[in-house]
Amino acid sequence: MDVETSGAIEQLGRRIDALEGSLRGEVGLLRGDVGSLRGEVGSLSSDVGSLRGEVGSLSSDVGSLRGEVGSLSSDVGSLRGDVGSLRSELRAGLAETRRHSDVLFESLRDDIRMLAEGFATLTARLDSSRR
Repeated sequence: MDVETSGAIEQLGRRIDALEGSLRGEVGLLRGDVGSLRGEVGSLSSDVGSLRGEVGSLSSDVGSLRGEVGSLSSDVGSLRGDVGSLRSELRAGLAETRRHSDVLFESLRDDIRMLAEGFATLTARLDSSRR
């Protein structure tokens, strides 16, 4: 194998390593986003627990208690809507990351294809010059 081909292969290896690092970084960011989402859901859960405690302290007033329970059920519905919204945002982010990864992999395939064509051309030239 000549020096030029060897250098091209080494450069390709470095590019693959860089793409892998980039992809790992993006996956790490997504994991951070998921952790943040879990923290927000935990905070919402804590808020619901706090609301339940307040409803328990108002048990002496049945009419007020019913109003609070009605308010809580609408809050839970709102929380479900917020969680659904967060899920759809997460899915959209994951889909965008997948599209970006697909573009990177397609670029890598093109680079490999060009290297293979160059290698084939060099091999043909070497074979023809030996004859």
